[in-house]
Amino acid sequence: MHSTKFSRHLLIMILMLATLSLKAQEIILKKYPKVDVNISFPGSPTFKPTDKIKFLVTITNHQKYVQKLLFGKPNTLYTWGMIANITTPSGKRVKLDDPNHHLMDSHLYSEEGEEEKKLFQFLNTGEQLSHIVYLESLIWFDFGTNDTPIGTYNLKLSYFGNVSNTITFNVTK
Repeated sequence: MHSTKFSRHLLIMILMLATLSLKAQEIILKKYPKVDVNISFPGSPTFKPTDKIKFLVTITNHQKYVQKLLFGKPNTLYTWGMIANITTPSGKRVKLDDPNHHLMDSHLYSEEGEEEKKLFQFLNTGEQLSHIVYLESLIWFDFGTNDTPIGTYNLKLSYFGNVSNTITFNVTK
């Protein structure tokens, strides 16, 4: 069912893009940055169920032009344009409670908004930006508790469609 819903949304998006002029398509596609995304743990990748799991997200501009982007949100847990994918080592998706609960908050912004204008950053060719992110700002596990279930997990991020490497972490007693 999830696959069918995704396919329907993808088809609608393709049809919408097909009806737009090439110039409009170019504007839409340029709105989001094209960067390399790397995630890592600043310390040990082993946590207790009650720990706040944090990791470092680093983006690098390998394009031949300066990019205007939003990265990190001051004074808030939430992030701009990040979606997490959590799987077990065998590749099985971990059940999450509303895995996109911050999706709307993380993607909606206006380039003309006064607050957003202050938050845009410019990333030159070869430059990097890094930001500490807490897993709880991206997902909630669906186990009726705030604790992270014991187990081994793989984490992969998407930052405005740019997919990161995969890192593994353990949650132990």
